[in-house]
Parts: sequence; structure tokens; C-alpha cells
Amino acid sequence: MRQGPSGEVERGEDLALLGHDLRAALGDMRAGLALLTRQDVPAELHAVMAHCQASAESLARLIDHSVLVCLGQAEAERSLFDDIDSRAFLTALRQRWQGLAAETGHHLELIAGPELPDTLRLDRTALERVLANLIGNALRHTPPGAIRVSVVASGDLLLFSVEDDGPGFPARYLPMLERDFALPPEARPQGGGLGLQSVKRLVTAMGGQCQARNKDGGGAVVSLCLPLQTTALAAGQRPALPPVPNLGGLRLLLADDSAAARDLVTGLGRQAGATVDTVASGDAALQVLSQAPMPDVVILDVEMPGMTGVEVLRWLRARADRAADLPVLALTSHIGAPELAALHEAGADVVLTKPLLCPLELGRAVLRAQERRALARQGADDALLRLQQIAGPVAARELFQRLEEDLTHAATGLATAAASGDLGAIRGHSHVIIALAGTAGDSALHGDAVNLNQMAQGQHPAERVVALAARLDQPLAQLVDRVRRFARAQPAPSRSVSP
Repeated sequence: MRQGPSGEVERGEDLALLGHDLRAALGDMRAGLALLTRQDVPAELHAVMAHCQASAESLARLIDHSVLVCLGQAEAERSLFDDIDSRAFLTALRQRWQGLAAETGHHLELIAGPELPDTLRLDRTALERVLANLIGNALRHTPPGAIRVSVVASGDLLLFSVEDDGPGFPARYLPMLERDFALPPEARPQGGGLGLQSVKRLVTAMGGQCQARNKDGGGAVVSLCLPLQTTALAAGQRPALPPVPNLGGLRLLLADDSAAARDLVTGLGRQAGATVDTVASGDAALQVLSQAPMPDVVILDVEMPGMTGVEVLRWLRARADRAADLPVLALTSHIGAPELAALHEAGADVVLTKPLLCPLELGRAVLRAQERRALARQGADDALLRLQQIAGPVAARELFQRLEEDLTHAATGLATAAASGDLGAIRGHSHVIIALAGTAGDSALHGDAVNLNQMAQGQHPAERVVALAARLDQPLAQLVDRVRRFARAQPAPSRSVSP
């Protein structure tokens, strides 16, 4: 480079020109590849060319960023956010790595969550560097097998994971990995070992967090939790994740037949300060939930052999004790609109997509489930407290006992009518439940009873009416239990004693 009074300016010009020429040469290569893809060539050659094109695009972005860093117009680890087409990004990721994976005997699986937005506001260059390090490490250091890359959106979080079926991280280094996301010098290959360090710096610059762990039965998982930006950041502002909610003092019960999933959720819960008890089946969950002490929150895998999570959930909501009001998180791998509606109808407070990857995601979900369950209880309890005040201390006990008897009678009558398919009886009992649920302040049950009454009067198929009537068993049992507890809490009327 030329030196002189204006040496710094000239050096900057040299770098800018060099960057321009590098990009021009790379552009010629990409144009040639694009021309080849339009030729009649074997399919496997098309895959190789697609890989080269995707790699060239990534290299072009790296060159641009490197020149900006050398010119002092950007920081090496400072993210430059832009709008990314999520579908195009995932296609380029597949094109770049699928062929390389096949060459080493691996199979690359790319999994995108159903709620992934069309546009991601991220530093594409930084994200590509992160994934290149993680996928490249998996290809180099694991025997032939599956490598799974998943990306899921959860509210304002974007969650990535890279998972392999190899030997995993050496057990003695796991504490350092969990603490520092780094391996000690003796564990790094000669002349390398900087991949994890680069990943951590880039993810931190994007405002995120990264974690590494071993799977039960073999293999490693690296997960990334990034803030999902929706608007441009102000000058000098850096993205940041909100703090992990403090779940200290809470006891969670997780039922999942996957040992790896149990290990993962246990670790995430521990990071949020909670105690996590685990069972491997729905039947085992019932045993725990049938005895004291009760957990504070229940987490249920929807699909388990034997008794499913949905069946456990319905069993809980149908109970006539405190267990019926436990906050419940449902975990599922399939979250379409029908599945979501069915889970909420069964009584789930929050539904999450598996796998959970971030303590922030778990902590938020636990607090959200507690809040929703508390609101559901509070609505009915407020109405019953008003009834107690209106009746006064003398008549309140008798009022609640009568309300309990009327609800029990209506619930029994509705169940009998549903079993026999008697639409007229269903219509009559639902009319009574409308009045009783409204008096007791149970707005959800009141709405369901109104809907049932209207369906029983209309031209709806009998099987649909009967099915809706049967579904009221659970909320009716819960309301009866709540009224019964209020009745027992009232002082018994004093008896006069004859002299």
C-alpha cells in the first residue's frame, strides 16, 4: 500500500477497491454457475452447483463485512440487521449444506416451525457464520448419521438448534460448556477450536444466548435463543433478550416418554430457578398427581404411549379437588389450528412446540399458565364472594348448599340425557345450567351452556349436540367443587339451647 501524509485515506481506498474487485470476481463465478444450472446436466451436478451458489452468496456478504471492518465502518462483532426472507434463507441453507452432508455420509434435516414469520430481522452474515460453524463441526466430528437443524418462532423469540447423533461433548468438559460455552485449550484440535468462541461472540452481538448439552443416549445439541426484531433499531442500540423469569420456589412436574426431553426441560427449569420432577408416562403422572404434595405446574407431552397427555389433562380437569385447578402446559410436535383448539378445549392453559430450547421460553410459559389459571379461578370466586356478601353470614351456608345441590342435579340430568341422546332433556337441563353458571360467575360454562341450548333447539346433528353436552361434565364438576368449598367455609348456623 502507498504511504504518505494521506496514507490512511489511501489505505482505505485500496481496501475499498480490493473489496470491489473481489466481489466482481465472485460475481463472475456466480454468473457462470447460474448459466450452468440452465444446461441439461445430471441432477447430482445441479445439487453441487446449488451448493456453490449458496456458498458464493455467503462469501460475498463476508467480503462486504470484512471490508467495512477494515475501513473502520463496522465492528467485527457488531450486528448489521436487515430483513431476511425466511423461506429463501432456509432454501439457501439447505442448498449450501445438504450436498456436503451427503458426501460425508450424513443426512441433513431442516425443520421449520409452523409459526415462523415470512420476514426475519436479523444479521444474515452473522447467522450464516454461526450455523456454518455448528453444522461444519457436526460434519467433521461425528460419524455418518442425521444432523438436524430446526428453527422455531415463539412470540418475540427465535430459536435455533443444531443436533447430531455423534459421541457428544466429553462429559468432563460439560460444566465449562454450560458456564462459558467454550472448551479448554487441551480439548481443542491443533490450530483450531475457535468455532464455539466465534458462535458465542456472534450470538451475543445479535442480543442472544447459546447453550450446549449432550442428548440422552448420545449426540450433542447446540441451541440459540435470539430476539426476533420487528422494527429497525435506533442508532447505537443493541438488541437484547429480556431476563429469564425467576421460578424460584416452584415445583414443576414433567411427564414425557423421551429421556432426552426430560433432561432438556429439567436443565431449562433449573436455569430459571425451578425444581423439576419427571415421570416417563401418563400413568406415572396420575400416580404423582393422586397424592400430596401437589406440584405448582404440570407439563405434559401430548403424545405418550399408554395414557396420553390429553387424557391426563382431562382427568385433572374432571377432578373435584385442588388438582383440577393446576396450571398445565402441553408440549406437542404438531401445532395446527385443530390441535391447538382441541388442547385448549381439554383444559391446557399454554401450548408449546417441542423441543423447548430456551429457559426464557419455559419461564414465560410457566408464568403465563399460572396467570391464566388464576384468572379462571378469580372470575368464579369473585361472583361467589358477592353472593356471600348479599346473603349475609346466617344464610350464606344454606345458599351455597342449595346451589351445589341444583348444580349436581343439573349435571347428573345432563349426563343422563347425553347418554340416551334425549335432545329435549338436554335442552331443559342446559337452560337450568345457563342460570346457575351465570349466578356462580362461571362465564365459560355459561357460554357453553347457551351454545348447547341453541344447538339443541336448532337443526344440528344429534351427535354434535350430544358430544357438546358430554364435554360439559368436566367444567360442571369443577364448579360444583368450588361451590362446595365455599359452602364448607361458611359458619354453621348457631343452635338455640333450651334452658
